[in-house]
Amino acid sequence: MSDDIIADKKKINDFFKNDLFECLDQTGYLGIILYTNGKIPGFTRKNYYKAPKSMVKSIAKKQVKKVKDVKKFLTTYTKGHAQKYKGQSIYEYIVKSDLDASLTEGERIALFYLKFPYEYESFKDIIVQNKKQGRPLLYNIMDLSIKDKMKAILEMSSRNITEHIENEILSETTSPANTDLLDKSNSSLIDILNGQSLPGPGEYYYLELFTQFNNDVHKMENEEKSLFYQLVMQDIMLHYETALRSEKETKSKLKEELENQQVMLKQVEKQNRNKMSKLEQSLIEVKDELGNVKNKYTKAKSESTTEREKNKNILLDNERLEEQLTEIESKHKKAGQEIALLRKEKENITLFDNLNINLFTKENIAFASYFSQHQIVYFKNSAEFEYYLEQQNNVGMNFVNMDGVSTRETFLLEKLLKEKALNYRIVSGGASNVVKKIIYYLEGELRHEVKEKY
Repeated sequence: MSDDIIADKKKINDFFKNDLFECLDQTGYLGIILYTNGKIPGFTRKNYYKAPKSMVKSIAKKQVKKVKDVKKFLTTYTKGHAQKYKGQSIYEYIVKSDLDASLTEGERIALFYLKFPYEYESFKDIIVQNKKQGRPLLYNIMDLSIKDKMKAILEMSSRNITEHIENEILSETTSPANTDLLDKSNSSLIDILNGQSLPGPGEYYYLELFTQFNNDVHKMENEEKSLFYQLVMQDIMLHYETALRSEKETKSKLKEELENQQVMLKQVEKQNRNKMSKLEQSLIEVKDELGNVKNKYTKAKSESTTEREKNKNILLDNERLEEQLTEIESKHKKAGQEIALLRKEKENITLFDNLNINLFTKENIAFASYFSQHQIVYFKNSAEFEYYLEQQNNVGMNFVNMDGVSTRETFLLEKLLKEKALNYRIVSGGASNVVKKIIYYLEGELRHEVKEKY
C-alpha cells in the first residue's frame, strides 16, 4: 500500500509542492535548482550558495514543476541519512529523528514520507493543523510512551558517548590494557570479565572494554551493569583529572616564566635608563666643551691671520686647539655611537623573551618587535599550519592570530588544534591588539593561579 501511495503522482507531487517545500533549507532549494538545471542570475553554478535565500527560494518555487520524478529527487535529497534509519519503526523514527541535529526539518519530513507514506496520509489532518499554526509538520502526530522516548534517547546517547570515547579520549590514550583487549576482540564482554583478573581504574581498561563491547552491556545483570558503568566513569574521571593536572602544571610554569621575565625586564630597563641618563649628560657636557673650543679656535684663528708672523706662539696655540678639537669631536662621535647602540639594544629586547609560547600568524613584520624569531610561526595556508603544528609538543601556550584567515580556514585550523590537543587561544584585531590580548591572557592566568592558591 505504501508503494501505491508513492506511485500516485498526484499525491506525491502535492506533498512535495504544498507540504515539503516550505520546510526546505537553502541546501534543499539549491538541490531543486541544480536537479532541474535552473539558473540563478548573477551567480555562476559554483557560487550558487552565495545567492540570497529569498532569491534561491523564489527560483526553486518556479523550478518545482520541472521535477518530473519526485520520488527520485526525494531519494537523492535524503540519501545521506537513509541508511541510519533503515529498518526502524515509525515510533523509533519519530523520536530519534527529532533528536538528530544533523537532520534538517526538510530531510526529516521527506524521509518520513518515503518510509511511511501511508501513515503520513493518515496523519494528514494533524499535519495540516501543524502547518497552519507554524509548527513542525510531524509535531505531536503520535502519542509516545515515556518508555519509548527514554529508550530512544538512551540509544542515541550511548552511541554518542561511545563515539566521544573513541574519538576524544582513547585516541589520546595509550595503555597496556589496549593491546590485551585487541588480542581478545572475538570474545564477549562477560567472557573477558570472568576470565582474568581485573586492573583498577585509571589505565583506561574499562573505557576500551566499553567501546569494543558496548552491545554486550545490556546482557549483563542490572547490578553488574551498574558496577561496570561506575568503573567506566572512574576511568573517564581519572583521564580528565590527569589532563587537568597537566594543564595546571603548564600554567604554573608559564606563570613562573612570566614572573621571571617581568623581573628581568624591569632590571634591564632600569639599567638602560641609568646608562642612558649618564650618556646624555656626558653628551651635553661634551657639546658645551666643543662649543667653547670652537669659539676659542675661531677667535684664535682669526687673530692668527694677521699676527702669525708677529707671534708664533699663537700658531702653536692654534695647533694645540685643533688637536683638542679633533679629540673632542672623536669623543662626541664615540658618545653618539654608544647612545645609538644602546637604543638599538633596547629595541632588540622582545616582550616575551624566555616565555614558552608560540604565535601562529600570517606574515606580519610588526610582530618581530614583540616576539623572538623562535616564538613566531608564519604560515600561508592550512597545509603549512598543519605541518608546523606537527612540530609542536604539548608544552607551553600557543596563540593563533586569525587576521587574514577566512571563516572556512578558521574552523579548519581550530579542528587541527583540537586534534593535536594543544593548549591554545584564538586572537585577532591587528598586531597591537593581538599583543595586548596575549599579555592580558598571561596576566589573567597569573591572577587566576594566585586566587586559586589563596
